[in-house]
Amino acid sequence: MGSVENTRRFESDTDGLATAVRDILARQRGDNRDALGDRVILSIGDALICQYQGEEQPLLHYSAGLNQLWFSTDPVALDVLAIQELDRQRTAAKAPAVKTNLELYQNASLLEIGASDTRQIDVSRVP
Repeated sequence: MGSVENTRRFESDTDGLATAVRDILARQRGDNRDALGDRVILSIGDALICQYQGEEQPLLHYSAGLNQLWFSTDPVALDVLAIQELDRQRTAAKAPAVKTNLELYQNASLLEIGASDTRQIDVSRVP
């Protein structure tokens, strides 16, 4: 979002967000430079603490310590795996399920920006 102006328009419009992010990553710039997505080389996810309830509020009693850092050349795969882990932690804690709109990630896959199907994601764990 740091590469885009007026991001507030996406905060309340999930349908707009589902198409805008993939378009922003795939769009060619007017000066014929590569698309923004072509410049994304490494994405890093902080999975030290996984808060599975509470959204933006810091609620440690709805958290699990994963003590992990995630690295990927595919930001879509990183997000999809994070959503999967959040669901796993909610289930383990018997917390209410959250329905996640995966359209954003499916749209990104259609444009070949990244993988949204977990069967296509290769995960390597390093102790």
